[in-house]
Amino acid sequence: MFSFLHLVRVAVTGANGFIGRNLVKALLEEGHRVVSIVRRVEKAPMLRALGSEVRVLQLNQRERLATSLKDNDTLFHLANVMVFATRREQLRANVLNTRHVLRAAVTAGVHRLVYTSSVAVYGHTRGAWATEDNPRNPITHYGRTKVQVEDLIGEKARDMNWHILRLGVVYGPGSPLLYHTARRGPVLLNDGSNWVPLVHVRDVVAALMETAERDGSGSILNVVDDRPLRLHHFLSIIAREAGVGLRHGSYAAAFLMALAAEAAANVRGRAPRLTRDVLRLLRTSIRVSNRRIKEDLAFHLRHPDPESSLPQAMRRVSETFAL
Repeated sequence: MFSFLHLVRVAVTGANGFIGRNLVKALLEEGHRVVSIVRRVEKAPMLRALGSEVRVLQLNQRERLATSLKDNDTLFHLANVMVFATRREQLRANVLNTRHVLRAAVTAGVHRLVYTSSVAVYGHTRGAWATEDNPRNPITHYGRTKVQVEDLIGEKARDMNWHILRLGVVYGPGSPLLYHTARRGPVLLNDGSNWVPLVHVRDVVAALMETAERDGSGSILNVVDDRPLRLHHFLSIIAREAGVGLRHGSYAAAFLMALAAEAAANVRGRAPRLTRDVLRLLRTSIRVSNRRIKEDLAFHLRHPDPESSLPQAMRRVSETFAL
């Protein structure tokens, strides 16, 4: 992937996550030295077994983080929390921790930064195709934190070669999203006609690595499959491959459950089982164009059609987790 004549020393935050594990493995297979940065010590053995160096620390430990990033050419900043976290945790993990990461990276002299944002920054596109030039109009707190981080990078990473990838819903073998959706049973809270932008994890990894090669700075690229699926089709595939039924539920009842779950989570300090952001995203209709990354990077999707790739991924999830 990297076209440099020498092997590169690379750091990855969020290395134990779904995308992070796949990226670390691919980087190591290319022969690069990888420093995996994780928050919990129990995540270290898996990454060390792959051949990665591991640093266990909190991202707000700026001096330790800067030491860990020293002598690394490239930083892939993947660490974040998703819509399943409370708003307070999203702000802390996504925005405040990125501020710490950027300051540590500048101190350490990191040359390249690649960040994973989200197509959630666009909000509703109401059937139209969103490009990177669309205004950002998120409808979720999660999307708003991604907008804040994109702005932070533009402001604080001026001395680095930085790039932002806006990802669709990431799926693939080992996907926690597919697993939990199948295990709990897919539920439709509307007619499911809204569009869901998807992208295979292997294409995400390839895009991250190819973007890191790019000369210049400041690119923002959408990374999604060639076509989205409607929500009812997406959930129907999961249900069919998991051997469960697709259920229908009340949005109003689910919204009250989300409010209660978030309130309880704030008291207990644990992630809620359901959030208002999750429900809003389930009603969002968004179609996203991947034309720019194809043109700018001559990027070739290995899994362009979720119609065929999603069932294969679900079968692997079913085998792995014994659904």
